Amino acid sequence: MDSFSAMLAAHEGEDGRALSDGAVLEAVCREFANADEIIAEARADGITAADFFAGRKSLRVLPVRTSPSFNIKKHTSVQRPYRHSHDFYEFICVFSGRCAQVVDGVRMAVREGQCCLIAPGRIHELARSTEEDVILKLDLPAVMFEGAGGGLLEGRDLFDMSGDAKMCVLRLLEESFGTDGCTAAATEALLKLFVIGLARGAHVSAGLLAEVENYVCSDFSTATLQGFAAVYGYAPAYASRLIGAETGRSFSQIARNCRLKEARRLLAAGVSAEETASRVGYGSLSGFYRQFCAAYGMTPAGYAQLFR
Repeated sequence: MDSFSAMLAAHEGEDGRALSDGAVLEAVCREFANADEIIAEARADGITAADFFAGRKSLRVLPVRTSPSFNIKKHTSVQRPYRHSHDFYEFICVFSGRCAQVVDGVRMAVREGQCCLIAPGRIHELARSTEEDVILKLDLPAVMFEGAGGGLLEGRDLFDMSGDAKMCVLRLLEESFGTDGCTAAATEALLKLFVIGLARGAHVSAGLLAEVENYVCSDFSTATLQGFAAVYGYAPAYASRLIGAETGRSFSQIARNCRLKEARRLLAAGVSAEETASRVGYGSLSGFYRQFCAAYGMTPAGYAQLFR
């Protein structure tokens, strides 16, 4: 299969075919690390596959996707948006159109020619794609990501794809349809070249975003836009415009994301919700609960329970 459009059409056809309840059950067991929990809740709440895929009902448990090997797949137009996490690294590469998503409670738009990296444990939800969107998702287990030089991308999540990086993705798509004995070695080599291409052309927003995040994390309780501007010698209004233009987010969105990311780490480590709220700079427990629930669709206690 040597046609790019034919390969994408194959993915659309695969996702668009009707599945029996048994086939859906097999897919859930294969693709989700917490499949037993998902199936138990669906049965207890009377949620059928048809209900879920039609958007009539949602799960309370957070689905955690798993992938034991490399996988590349088009974000097809039939895929229903749902909030989930991964135990692997995922690259979301936009060849045309745009990819709208929410990552850890923050809206992010990945434009044509850009690539977004979602690390294990992050919670995100991709909007449904349109006919104009060509979005490819690359799933890499942690060991494969590290072997491909993933450390070169540390601290960054948004990249501009060079021509070489785009070509690597297209070659990886071709290799995914290959059947000869060289496919595994070719995939490994192409992933290394892809990561190097992203590292060399890292998105300019990474530096400013890192500065804002470092400032917020230095003292969650006192971090403000005015304080950031003073530290770096900006006027507050200019700092606000600069952050928006370079990162596509506001200072408050970045600060909230930093606080909630640290909150997730503390909750997973067994720290109480009350102490977590205090450590990450929330003046009231109710405010912490409200923002955490809005971002992740579950209470802090419910999130902590995932790690018990």
